[in-house]
Amino acid sequence: MMFPEKMIQVIGIIPRRYNKSVTQELLRQGLVHFIHLHYADQAITEKIEAVRVTGKPAGENAKSQAIALTEIRKRAESFLRMGGFSGDASFVPPTTIEPVLDRKLAEKELDDLAARMESLRNHQGAIQANILKFQEIKRQMELYGDFRSTISKSSPLSFLQIHAGSIDPELVKSFKDELAAFPSLVIEVTAKENKDKFILLINMKRDELAVKTIKERYHWTESLLSSRHEEIKDAALIELNDKITALKNEQMKVAAEFDSTLAGKKEALLEIYTRARLHEMSLKVDSYLNSTEYALLFSGWLPLKRKSDFEQAMRDATAGEFYLEWIKPGEDSVVLQPAAPVKLNNPRFLAPFEMLVENFAIPAYGSIDPTSFVAFSYLLMFGLMFSDAGHGLVLILAGLIGKRLTGAKTGRNKLCQLIIYCGFSAILFGVLFGSYFGYPLIEPIWFNYHGIVAGHSSGNLYIKDIYGILKITIFFGIFVIGIGILLNWINAVRKKKWLRLVFNKTGILGGWLYASGIYAAFHFAGTGYKSLPSSSFMLWMIALPSLLFFLKPVFAFLTPNQQEKSHSFSFFTLVDILMDWIVEMLEIFSGFLANTLSFMRVAGLGIAHVSLMIAFHQMAMMASSDGTFGLFSYLILLVGNILVVLLEGLSAGIQSLRLNYYEFFSKFFQETGYRYKPISYFSTD
Repeated sequence: MMFPEKMIQVIGIIPRRYNKSVTQELLRQGLVHFIHLHYADQAITEKIEAVRVTGKPAGENAKSQAIALTEIRKRAESFLRMGGFSGDASFVPPTTIEPVLDRKLAEKELDDLAARMESLRNHQGAIQANILKFQEIKRQMELYGDFRSTISKSSPLSFLQIHAGSIDPELVKSFKDELAAFPSLVIEVTAKENKDKFILLINMKRDELAVKTIKERYHWTESLLSSRHEEIKDAALIELNDKITALKNEQMKVAAEFDSTLAGKKEALLEIYTRARLHEMSLKVDSYLNSTEYALLFSGWLPLKRKSDFEQAMRDATAGEFYLEWIKPGEDSVVLQPAAPVKLNNPRFLAPFEMLVENFAIPAYGSIDPTSFVAFSYLLMFGLMFSDAGHGLVLILAGLIGKRLTGAKTGRNKLCQLIIYCGFSAILFGVLFGSYFGYPLIEPIWFNYHGIVAGHSSGNLYIKDIYGILKITIFFGIFVIGIGILLNWINAVRKKKWLRLVFNKTGILGGWLYASGIYAAFHFAGTGYKSLPSSSFMLWMIALPSLLFFLKPVFAFLTPNQQEKSHSFSFFTLVDILMDWIVEMLEIFSGFLANTLSFMRVAGLGIAHVSLMIAFHQMAMMASSDGTFGLFSYLILLVGNILVVLLEGLSAGIQSLRLNYYEFFSKFFQETGYRYKPISYFSTD
């Protein structure tokens, strides 16, 4: 857990006839982080090149083929997600399935499905547009009073035009069909006294010119409704409701057809997805295989603890006809070995903090993984800045809801888990400080934070005022920086970087100066800022390590790197060494001081959090005239708590991250590595 997993490099040679079975086994296991083979001996490289066989598809570039397969896979996956089958696309691929995909057949299948889905979408859109049109007509009609008085007139309250008239009965159907292109309503009305046919036409005023043209083409004759048609408005509204209901029913049928079409294609889509994924990953594996006339050569990294599993898999895939050579990191070999990839080895509950570490940088292989230290320092700093049990409970609820709404392995899910952890930290420190939604409802276990900020008693003999809170954060900062310096020492020893161990700013001499500076600072403060420690202490504990730092540029001059050219010693060389030493001393003293004092922002944000809650409480008191809280007072407290949770919670999270990155990581993150990314069916890269 403190260090990344141990890795080992494998070089494999297998007969070409096992290419298919080995590729499928490599994808199934998903263990190998492939690398390209490069040989230290040029003669070996030339021999390999002389018999190498290109495995690229005839007439097509392998890269463009992989891009096309990726596009097919993504299209199939999008249809599966659309049908709610996304979880089915992550199943373990069967070993019997042929990985090669018939691209033309798959593309035709997807194109046909896309065309059908687009047709159904367009149909749904047209239905929805008609529903909105008729709903608008209904809304406008309901604005009218006397229905008959508005016929052929514009109402000042509406955008409708209403006409009553007649046309040839045989042309009524085609008349309705033409008007269907507009948001309109055509109602056939029959007068009882003579069975004459009348038509009530309702349309939007903006379409009046087009409607007038249609009326003229059908020889529309304006008519007046008799007094017997007082209920014509109700009849029109009933017909409108019937039309809207019919359209909604049709919309539901189209939606059901949409779902049933996707459900019917589920198996075909899963097969396309699986074949495309396997074919895509097979091409990716093939790009790392050195093919000769009779054999395949490959190389890559995998976790040391899975070595035996990999050997067994190769034995099963090749019937025992294989050769594997294992090379430990840094071991001499005819193969040029790149740096080993890094696979962090942490329990699942530390995944959110592992995400924070990776967001900064990947630790170099063999160096310390700071995830567990980050978990401790981040939550401790957050709790000190956001110490309220009630607000912590809100964060936990928000994190749980977020986890419910996000995927299981997404970055957002990890962020929600981090919020939950921060909520528990806030609850812990809220109980220690006796803060519950800004009120000291229960006696604090440690000291009364609100009491100190408000100028009252803290209930603690040692933490009596704000200076006591600041002192807590300074001690915490010293602890975090000290851990960072110690981690740098461990990394330097493991990497055998002895000059870095001694002369680095956070090496032995740097740690010596930092510890001495802390003692001197507290001694100075303890004497009322009147005297420093004894002269012997200042000489041996501060002056001596400072002078020893002068040897750093001297060693750099005497032992230049291979990339650097050696220079002859001169007066200007001495000046350069002296200037480098002076600048480094200034950086060390000012840097350590700034780093330590930077942790006072933890106290600053904690005080700001308490001050805001006190301010909102006073505002709520001012809103009540008789000294008792009313509705407006409780509203102020509600809004205040929401603002504090959002703003202060965000500030505390950001500052905790900043202090880890700039004050902690900078002490030991001297080298960075790269992430272990094996090729497998499940990989997304």
